[in-house]
Amino acid sequence: MSLAEVLAFVRNLDSRLLLEEGRDGAKEDRYSRQRLFYGAWRSRGRPFAQEAQTRLASSRVFLFGVGGGGCHVLQNLASFGLGGITAVDGDVVAPSNLNRQCLYRPDDVGRSKIDVLRRELPRINGDVAFSFVDRVMRGPEDFASLIADADLAILTADSPRQSIFGWFDDALFPVFRPGLFTAGVSLGGLSLGPLVVPGETACYCCSLPPWTPDFSRPEVAALNTRYCHGVIAPQLSLNGLGMPRSGWRGVTAALKGRYRMILFDPLGSGESDDPQGPLSIASMADDAARLLEFLDIGGALLAGSSMGGFSALEMTLRHRAVVRGMVLFCCASRLEGWGRFQIEAWRRLRREGASSESLICLQLAATLPPDFFDDLRSVEAMISLFLAHREEFAQSDAGFLAQAEASLAFDGEGCLGGIDCPALVVAGGQDRMVSPESVRALHRSLRGSRFELFPRGGHALAVTEGAAMAKAIDAFISGL
Repeated sequence: MSLAEVLAFVRNLDSRLLLEEGRDGAKEDRYSRQRLFYGAWRSRGRPFAQEAQTRLASSRVFLFGVGGGGCHVLQNLASFGLGGITAVDGDVVAPSNLNRQCLYRPDDVGRSKIDVLRRELPRINGDVAFSFVDRVMRGPEDFASLIADADLAILTADSPRQSIFGWFDDALFPVFRPGLFTAGVSLGGLSLGPLVVPGETACYCCSLPPWTPDFSRPEVAALNTRYCHGVIAPQLSLNGLGMPRSGWRGVTAALKGRYRMILFDPLGSGESDDPQGPLSIASMADDAARLLEFLDIGGALLAGSSMGGFSALEMTLRHRAVVRGMVLFCCASRLEGWGRFQIEAWRRLRREGASSESLICLQLAATLPPDFFDDLRSVEAMISLFLAHREEFAQSDAGFLAQAEASLAFDGEGCLGGIDCPALVVAGGQDRMVSPESVRALHRSLRGSRFELFPRGGHALAVTEGAAMAKAIDAFISGL
């Protein structure tokens, strides 16, 4: 075979991308084998092994979430010789992490993951400029503020599961940065993709098939099918006695666009079914936990008002893994005194067939602050408003009686010492149903909790103090 024929044969192989760059013994270093790998590929029809390594060395990647998948991705990125890597995580090392999160050791348990990474990553590769952010992501603005200078952002975090993918997606387009999504580790390995490149690909949300929850499943079938939420972040609101989910309207309006609020009617009120048999605070807590599980939400802030506060306390005891924290409004460890007498009186009136109009007036009189009644026009307007929406606030006798029995039977006094959860306890200074002293006593029983007093507030804070409630929730979340 002539030289010309040999060269023609080689050019033919090259044109079919069947040749790779040869190994140069003089260039043996930590990256020589990956340059050899890159040599098997072509960019625009030409070899690019060295170009690939040079581009890696000048690239900056941000990785969010250094858990099971994130540890392995971060370890490989560091080994590849990237120019800069920023690791972002706000968690601490837990014993359950050690079976799969390869960057942590047993003596790291309880330490900030970011503190451990500061020690471990430079040991893997001293050529890389590492930086670290110890922060929990709470919305797209948090992502966007970090990735403006990134060549690639990678999401390996998966919590809060129903929010974080949307936050990350929303952050990519304003700063025009590419982002790689992962969906955690499965039996087939680490799920990667899609890669979203603003201006070139669809966004993450547009690439997903539509999802509609199936509320026919037995564990949630009795709960209303119109659970609603805002735009961002996991917060489960737990209603007071007789209060439908729309009672949170003043709070949700003030928080709109900032947090994802999940509102639902517990059994016995709103659009949910009446309970089939006795109802308890424990069973209501179990229903709320099943709803979070059904919606695939790994953890939520609980906002509970009055009876909803009882449910939040019980839920924290029974389902601590899904509770990130709780804000309790007008709630004590049990019903006592004037508030207990009022509910027993309402229960009797229900049994004797009192009209809904009479009951609404009695409940407003007991739950609104006394000075509210100084302005008769405001009182008349409030009564007219409730009567105009009587169907929305209507509650069957069976539903009310079941919730009243559950509230009267609840006594959390002996269990409060077992609650270890961030908590904010809020009292209304003019609350006659649950006195400020009783609310403060609950605060003292919950380790590490904070106390706040709304001096002009009565028991129905959601009616008169919705904006203040929203402000308290916002401040509490910011401090978690």
